[in-house]
Amino acid sequence: MDEPVTPIHKEKKFIVFMTCLTRLLTWCHCPDCGSVDICHNVIGSLLVITLLCASCYKKVTWNSQPYIGSTPAGNILLSTSILLAGATAGKVLRVMRTMALATTSSWTYFRHQRSVLLPVVQRVWNMRQTFLPVTFQAEGRDLVLGGDGRADSPGHCAKFGSYTMLELHANVVIDIQLVQSNECGGSYHMEKTGLERSLAHLERQGLAVGTMVTDRHRQIAKWLRETYPHIEHLYDIWHVAK
Repeated sequence: MDEPVTPIHKEKKFIVFMTCLTRLLTWCHCPDCGSVDICHNVIGSLLVITLLCASCYKKVTWNSQPYIGSTPAGNILLSTSILLAGATAGKVLRVMRTMALATTSSWTYFRHQRSVLLPVVQRVWNMRQTFLPVTFQAEGRDLVLGGDGRADSPGHCAKFGSYTMLELHANVVIDIQLVQSNECGGSYHMEKTGLERSLAHLERQGLAVGTMVTDRHRQIAKWLRETYPHIEHLYDIWHVAK
């Protein structure tokens, strides 16, 4: 019976010093001639070792990491980790270069982000947005939602704002709305507009909202009280304590 294979992204990785690796490779010899020359090449975080026999010209190549398609796994996993951790590529790569770790460049990170990572995130998001409403409808319960807005700059001079809606029992993001300030008469109104659009979107999907948790935004409180009197409106305790 074959042992289960550990996924590449969960497999343990180690920091290996070049001197220690070279010392290990000195034990490698050509099975026919006994002598071997060692050459190496670095591709981002990938180390390619070539063992070449000077007598019979036999050659063996060893890679320090597997490939995902034609891309070294460590390179794409590094870009993925930076994006999913919410870090900045410049700082993470600077830390690695300061430690003299072989790494990729910022240009490679943004290329991975553009061509691989963001399309995958978009595809996963679309898949979840397809089956989440069906799941909630099958449960047959009213949703308990928590929502909040975030602007692209502090104060009341923001141009864009996003409103994120979270289903608190399932702990999943159920909707995100992007609002531009000139659509709603100013940046102060972006949060309320985002909430309006999000609730309208959920209504179109046939989902019933029982409880809505927000911060103490006065426009939102008044609008919910007048437009959705059947929804229980609660204040987020974090905002109250703050």
